[in-house]
Amino acid sequence: MVVKVSLDVGTILKQYERSKAKKAPYDSFILEMLQYLCPRLSNKVSGRIASGSKQTTLQFDSAGEDAGQKLAASLSGTLISPSQKWFRLVPREYALRALPAFMRWLEECGDRLYAAFNNSNLSMEAAESFLSLVYIGTDAMLHEEAAAKRIGEFGGFRFRTLGFGEYCYEEDMFGMVNKLYRSFDTTYGAAAEIPGWIEKMPTEAQNKVRNSPEEEFEVVHVVYPRTSYNRRQSDFLNMPFGSCYIMTRTRVLLDEGGFNEFPYAVTRWAKSPGEIYGRGPGHRAYPDVRSQNRLAELELEAGSKAVDPTLLVLHEAIMGDATLNPAGINAIDGQMVGNDVRRAVMPLESGANFQWTVDKLERLEKKIRQAFHNDHLIVPEKPDMSATEFAGRQEVMQRMIGSTFGRIYVEKLAIIVNRGFAMMERAGAFPPPPPIPQQYVGTAIDIVFEGPLARAQRSHDLIAIQRKNEWLTGQMNLGNTSAIDLFDADQEGREMAEITGLPANLVRDPDEVAGIRKAKAAAAKQQQGMEQLTEALKGAGAAAPALDRLPRTARKVDSAFANAGAGS
Repeated sequence: MVVKVSLDVGTILKQYERSKAKKAPYDSFILEMLQYLCPRLSNKVSGRIASGSKQTTLQFDSAGEDAGQKLAASLSGTLISPSQKWFRLVPREYALRALPAFMRWLEECGDRLYAAFNNSNLSMEAAESFLSLVYIGTDAMLHEEAAAKRIGEFGGFRFRTLGFGEYCYEEDMFGMVNKLYRSFDTTYGAAAEIPGWIEKMPTEAQNKVRNSPEEEFEVVHVVYPRTSYNRRQSDFLNMPFGSCYIMTRTRVLLDEGGFNEFPYAVTRWAKSPGEIYGRGPGHRAYPDVRSQNRLAELELEAGSKAVDPTLLVLHEAIMGDATLNPAGINAIDGQMVGNDVRRAVMPLESGANFQWTVDKLERLEKKIRQAFHNDHLIVPEKPDMSATEFAGRQEVMQRMIGSTFGRIYVEKLAIIVNRGFAMMERAGAFPPPPPIPQQYVGTAIDIVFEGPLARAQRSHDLIAIQRKNEWLTGQMNLGNTSAIDLFDADQEGREMAEITGLPANLVRDPDEVAGIRKAKAAAAKQQQGMEQLTEALKGAGAAAPALDRLPRTARKVDSAFANAGAGS
């Protein structure tokens, strides 16, 4: 028997305040960093910047922002592409991969899941999510089911990228985020439209719904793992993850629910020991970005002095006030300047070394772009680049940030695909699966990511197969035809189809292949029999004249024997 544990709002809020206090040092440093790297994200950290106000007060050079946006756009377009399917589903049991009907069903499920992602706002929110990941090193994305247009239909997906200042979280013993606190402000009027909220509000809040509907108040949404629930029931209060909305001002529980899976995909670029929040390329580029901004500021100041320099005026050489206006007239005492009017007003040369500044800025910009991996992710404009050179650049890129891609796959993409598959399966959005052997019922489904970078990471096997084929061709040319017996061509073809992401409906079933080969062998045998019969008939046709002459020859022989007998 499972005992339902009532929520203690006071305990939850204390835990929220402790988690928020642990995150406070990150907030202050991230806010400082974003003012130079990506000012538009700074208002998502602590809400200190008013909407619509100028955000580039401290930014004098945009190289850091440009480099980070290129990295984020490259990651978004490569890992979550709306124009190219970026994942496929395969059974963990290899025996099931040889069942074409089951593989076609999985491919159909993957296609429907991919279509649901494309019909949602995933691409738009993923772009913002990768920006946070690149600059801040941490991002969080909410994944939930959208409202269905008709009862009984699957409503699709809805995604939302959270600002860094909106949330704080805790990890489990394996380093995965399993509890998240999200703070947001809403108006009393908007809260009253949510079913069940206004009834749970205190009298003071209900009065504000009527009198001050535009006034805002804070709500904390907490998603946490449940330790006690009835797995046989499928209501919201008996799901693996609990969810509750709390009005912080009055400490009132507004709503309680649950999720079958953790609804947030929290991704970290990299983590320092003892920390739970991530650090990304923005942290590495920040010192150079600060130096570049300061140097650009000094260059502008020096440039203004060079364009509009300080003037040296000979005392009492100009009669009256000097004017620097266009077409202005200054009366000069010739005796004071020795009839050399240029001595009256002269510019003060600062002696600034602009070339040193240019060289230093170029060096800093190069380091900043390297910190954001622009030299690896961005293909240079080189029209004569060979396929080998391009593959080499992909291999270098894979080595440089391969571990980061692994973290992105685990903490973002796998969570999104797994939750999306489970949501569509519960909603009946997939076709019924084909029958499979009883021992494989309930087998796990794995995700294979199919983006260009994921394929580049699996290209080693493909390169090995190509090198084997080159070696085998050389052996065949040398007359060593028995070398082909070392390899299984059918298995090689299926392996290449899996590596390259070939659709499952293009690969024939082994039984179907055996039937085709059997039919070909029977046809070849029949053809051989026809050829033998034709050769026999040709031989019989050539022997016909000799057979025609045989009776005459026989009569001559008989006549000769008869004459010999008569003579005796």
